[in-house]
Amino acid sequence: MIVFLGDVALITKQLSSQFKPKYPYVFNLEYVIGEKETYIPRKNKINLCSENADFEKVFGANPIAVGVANNHILDYERQGYENTVSTVTQKGVQIIQTMPCYVSENVCMMAYMDLETSTDFSIHKESFAKVIEEERTKNPNVRIVIQMHWGIENQPKQSARQKALAHWMIDQGVDLIIGHHPHCIQPIEKYKGKYIFYSLGNALFADINQPSHYDENGNPKRIYRFKWQKWNRKSLAVTYDETNNTITAVEELYQSANELRLSKKIQLHGIVKKYTGNLSNVRYLFRKYWLFFVSNSFVDGKLFDFGAIRSELKENG
Repeated sequence: MIVFLGDVALITKQLSSQFKPKYPYVFNLEYVIGEKETYIPRKNKINLCSENADFEKVFGANPIAVGVANNHILDYERQGYENTVSTVTQKGVQIIQTMPCYVSENVCMMAYMDLETSTDFSIHKESFAKVIEEERTKNPNVRIVIQMHWGIENQPKQSARQKALAHWMIDQGVDLIIGHHPHCIQPIEKYKGKYIFYSLGNALFADINQPSHYDENGNPKRIYRFKWQKWNRKSLAVTYDETNNTITAVEELYQSANELRLSKKIQLHGIVKKYTGNLSNVRYLFRKYWLFFVSNSFVDGKLFDFGAIRSELKENG
C-alpha cells in the first residue's frame, strides 16, 4: 500500500499534522530547502524557500519519496535544487523526477510538468513512451505511477489539455496518474480501468509571506503575501494497492490554520459529480477575480498595491 498526498510546502515552522499516513507515503515537494540568503534567487517570480525539512516530525515518519517536477524547485537556481535533493536523500527519501524511480518492489514512479514554460521536467511524448516500454520489458509486473504538475491554478476542473494527455499516458501503459499544481481538488476520472486524479490539492501548505520578484541584483521587488482560501485548504489522500492495482481509500483532508486534519472518507463518484458540469465554470470565474482582489489589497498598509496589480495584469492578462 502507498498513500499519495498533494502539495507540501513547510515554509513556516508552525505547521503540524494530526493526519498520520498508515502506509508509506509520497507527496509533491513544492519549495526549496535551505537558507535563502546563501542562494541566488530566480528573477521575477514567486520564490518559495525554507530551512524546515522535518517531515518525520510533521507526519510521524519520513515519506518514501517526494516529487520535485514542479515550478518552485528551481526558485533558487541549481544550487537550491541540488541542496534540496541532498537534504532529502540524506533522510533516506527518494527523489521522483523524469527518470524511473522504484518506490517499492513493483511500483515505478516518474514525475513530469506540463505547464506553459518548458523545463528539464517537461514531458516529451516520444521519450516518455520509450521509457514506459522499457520498464514493462524489464519487469512485466511493474505498476507505473506518474506524478503530473499541470493545469490552471485554482480551477476546479481539469482542462481539455490535461484530459487528452492523461488518456494518452494511460494508452501507453500507465497504471495511475496523480496530479498537482492547481492548489485545489480537481475531479477523479476512470479511463480504461485506470484512475486519474487530476489534482489532489494542497496537503500542507503554509500561507505565503515571502520576498519575491527578484531583480538582476538579487533584490526583491515585492513581498508576496497570500492567505489560502477554503478551497485551497482541502486535499485528498489516496491509498493505492499496488498488488491489485486498485484504489482502496480516498480521504478528504483539511488544513485548519497551520494543522492538517482528516475531514472524512469520500466516495470516488462524489468527487466527479461535485467538480464537473456548468457550476464548476461559475466557481472558477468567482475564484479568479476574488483571488485577484485579495492578493493585491491591504498590503503594507495600502488599500490596494497598484504596483502589484500592474505586474499581475502584465503577467496574466
